[in-house]
Amino acid sequence: YTTLFRSERQLTAREYVALVAQAAPGHRPIRKERHCFLHEGQYFELDSFLDPHPGLMLLEVEVESMEQPVKLPPFVEVVREVTSEPDFSNFSMARIGASTPK
Repeated sequence: YTTLFRSERQLTAREYVALVAQAAPGHRPIRKERHCFLHEGQYFELDSFLDPHPGLMLLEVEVESMEQPVKLPPFVEVVREVTSEPDFSNFSMARIGASTPK
């Protein structure tokens, strides 16, 4: 289990342009809508991909350890767990020419 620390904030247009210029060669920006919600004290992020891979939806839950049980909301239908599948990383999905992960 690796603990990742990240911060999120809105970017200015100037910052966005500067960061896109630094993007990895052969990759493109990912556009997605993120919906964040709490359920039974757990924080969830539901990403709906717009481009590339329109229609793909990924749910992420913030946990303190991999042993912590996840309590999914009753309205969530899980197709499968993809945490350890590298094809579902943002870096892989941003690769130009990458097909939608299966």
